[in-house]
Amino acid sequence: VAPMGTVADYKDEDFAREHARVLIQTPTSKMTYEARFAQIVNGRERNKRIDFEGEADFRAWYGESRANAAMVLDVETEPGQVISLVTCSYNIWVDNERTVLVTSMQETAKNQAENTQIAPDAS
Repeated sequence: VAPMGTVADYKDEDFAREHARVLIQTPTSKMTYEARFAQIVNGRERNKRIDFEGEADFRAWYGESRANAAMVLDVETEPGQVISLVTCSYNIWVDNERTVLVTSMQETAKNQAENTQIAPDAS
C-alpha cells in the first residue's frame, strides 16, 4: 500500500487482512511491520500518545487502544514497540478525523532478514 491516504482503508477488516504487511522505508533502512489494529479518532482530542512512563503505562495504553479500535487483526500479540501511521479520514468526525493504524515488527527470522540496512548513496 502506498500513499498515507490508504491508511484510512484499514478501518475495513478485509482490506486490513489483505494488506497486513506494512513496508516502511527510510533513507537508511527498510522495515517490515504487521498491522495490529486501526482506530478512528477525533483529531481535536488529545488521545494520541508518543511517550510513556514505563512498560505498565505502555501496556495499559496498548490494551485500551486495541479494545476501543474500529478494526482489530491481532488480539494476542503484545509488542514491545509499535509504530502508528496516521492520516486524515472522513467517517465520523468529518471535519477533523484521523485513522490511526498501529503496527509492530514481527520478530521472525524471515522478517529480520527482510529488515535490512540500505547502503549509503556513494554519489
